[in-house]
Amino acid sequence: MKRIFWISGVLAFAANCPAWAATTVYTDQTSFQSALSSSALTLLNFDNLATAAPYYTNYGQSTDIGGVQFIAPDNLAATNPAYGSGYDYGLGTSLTSYANTPTEIGGNSFTVALPNNVSALGFYLGNTFAAGSTSGGFTFNLSDGSNFSETPVAGTAAFYGFVSSAPIASLTILNSTPSDNPSDPTQTPLTNLMRFEYAVSPVPEPAEWLMMALGIALLGGWCKGHKRAATCLPHC
Repeated sequence: MKRIFWISGVLAFAANCPAWAATTVYTDQTSFQSALSSSALTLLNFDNLATAAPYYTNYGQSTDIGGVQFIAPDNLAATNPAYGSGYDYGLGTSLTSYANTPTEIGGNSFTVALPNNVSALGFYLGNTFAAGSTSGGFTFNLSDGSNFSETPVAGTAAFYGFVSSAPIASLTILNSTPSDNPSDPTQTPLTNLMRFEYAVSPVPEPAEWLMMALGIALLGGWCKGHKRAATCLPHC
């Protein structure tokens, strides 16, 4: 009976064992793609989202593109580079998150909800109205528990890639860059996300590996005990 309680306790611990994730961050797309040579990357094309004048399409607060959901706290739009020079990073149409009020903190953030078993994702980010900013920047929070912060080079779009040992269910991007808009210095910079790509690679959870190891160990112990019992039986 004690053995049964011990086994039940160990199995319950394994079932509730958290996922231990190791995440590698890339700021170069070539290195990111090279690290995923064995995985097929899916690139989401935003270019067909705002093709005609005024080269701008509002999606409210969220939109689903290829099974990936992009969510903004206030406003989400697709912005073609033809809309204005501040949106032309040479990377095509962007998804833009912007706040309802100029001074609203976090109103230009992004949350990205991903399909099952995504182990890697990469994208470019740019700041409109932030070309001269030298402080603030982006903070990335992944559902696997990892996070990363960086202040990008002013006036450019920077690449960010993440490869995790555990499935990534979602990503939150926070933009804390101050504005350099000469007509409105309190303007919250717009967050522009471009060329989003991800890789699906089924990664067994640590809890699953532990369960498998325990199962094998318990089976081995049972077989050993069963063999001993069978040997002792004639003498009983």
